[in-house]
Amino acid sequence: MALQIEDVTAMKMASRQGWMGVLSLVCVAAVVLVGCGKGDSTPKGKIHGKVTLKGGALPAGCSLQLVNDDGGASASIESGGAYALKEGTKLGTYTVVINPPEKVMSPEEAMKASMEGKAADDGAGIPAKYRNPATSDLKAEVKPGDTEYNFDLTE
Repeated sequence: MALQIEDVTAMKMASRQGWMGVLSLVCVAAVVLVGCGKGDSTPKGKIHGKVTLKGGALPAGCSLQLVNDDGGASASIESGGAYALKEGTKLGTYTVVINPPEKVMSPEEAMKASMEGKAADDGAGIPAKYRNPATSDLKAEVKPGDTEYNFDLTE
């Protein structure tokens, strides 16, 4: 009995579906095995506190940044100066940088500032030394748990 063309086509489709099923099973197994990893087991800590400028409040929209050779983290500074790094941060000693809010100037404002010899962004009153990791003398050590650090920008 000879095989009909329809029979050959049906056999090819069954074979192809079988391989697709095997391939799908392999993909699911790979995802499950990767998902069962231990994840990042690096010890981490959190910090919170308050940042003030000569004893007063900072402008809204400022941010605090932790910087070291291994990376860093950042947090928004809320009204009144409160900040909190809610996500765990790698343990270690960090230089603290305080950034002014991002200021978007219109072309007219930028031209006027340039004509008056002023920088386009004056740092919102935050002394330049605190805005640069190379010059900031603010330090924070992230330890296990949650540690409070308060900073008063005085210069």
